[in-house]
Amino acid sequence: MNLFLFFVIIILLILLLIIIFPVKIIFDFNSKVFKFNVKILWLYPFFKATINENSKGILEFYLFNKKVLTKNLIKNLKYKHNIKFIKQIQPKYFNLQLSYGFKDPSITGVVCGSVYALSKCINITNLCNNPNFNVDSTYVNVSGLMEFNVISTGLKLLNLYKKNNLRQMSYANK
Repeated sequence: MNLFLFFVIIILLILLLIIIFPVKIIFDFNSKVFKFNVKILWLYPFFKATINENSKGILEFYLFNKKVLTKNLIKNLKYKHNIKFIKQIQPKYFNLQLSYGFKDPSITGVVCGSVYALSKCINITNLCNNPNFNVDSTYVNVSGLMEFNVISTGLKLLNLYKKNNLRQMSYANK
């Protein structure tokens, strides 16, 4: 009985920590040297997950800075579902820093306007948009920080998953 009570208390404590502390996602992309990094942190150093240019699409999970699991992301990549997934994540805080330039200044202008239009849809807290209209070569630099609540986002993603499965089952029955 005491062991059961201990596990219930530990589970409640973990749930309380999940509710209180948001998950942070830190990302960075540089097109000049093709540097790509994504870090997912929760109560760091307790939990960390990384994706970088060296991993070639492998997600690595760490507990207390010790690698515990790796998962291949490339084979499970479906564009349509990823767009729906991104729309479901509604961050509490989103800081985005963009720096870009294209050989053709009109493309830079279109991208600049699109970024501001999309920032209203995604609800970006802090946007630093730095277009460069006078460049000789194309470049894009993106970095940002996102914080979101695990419970509310998880429930939204679970509903999305249920809707997709129900839709697939209804198409299979026709």
